[in-house]
Amino acid sequence: MEEMDMTQHLNNLEDLLKREIAMLERIRELELEKNSFLSENKTVMDLSPLNSRMELLLKEENLLEQRREALLRELSLYYKSESLTLLEIIEKLPVERKDSLTEIRKRLQILTEEIKSYNELNKIIIEDVLKLVGYALDHFAQERSLEIDYGKNKGQSKECRSVVLNTVI
Repeated sequence: MEEMDMTQHLNNLEDLLKREIAMLERIRELELEKNSFLSENKTVMDLSPLNSRMELLLKEENLLEQRREALLRELSLYYKSESLTLLEIIEKLPVERKDSLTEIRKRLQILTEEIKSYNELNKIIIEDVLKLVGYALDHFAQERSLEIDYGKNKGQSKECRSVVLNTVI
């Protein structure tokens, strides 16, 4: 790879990383929207539209990530290495290129951590909601398990019949 190709690859990498930042910002905003949605005690079922949007964003992000990995492999070849990380490539760059890519890398790390935090918080909220639903269903099932029959069956005036056990209690 020639110096001109290297410069072009670095420009492409920087542009691609900026597009990834924009995509991650959209993903972060959607995670924040989910968090607000869940915090307002809306039902988990209402998350379907948000999850559909998230799925599309994640597919787009995955494509950008694949392109980034391909560019990093090409840049690694320039440095006669099989596979270098973004940080390793940044460390090999001249100072004038280093600063810009270092800032972009930091921004990517911050966004990724924020998304992970919101995602984890949303997961906890959803688990809590599901536990509450489980408790409510258990309570409802216990109430429904005893059914009182006030009619006359087989000579008994009143009986308390367990639907679950199908026996008179």
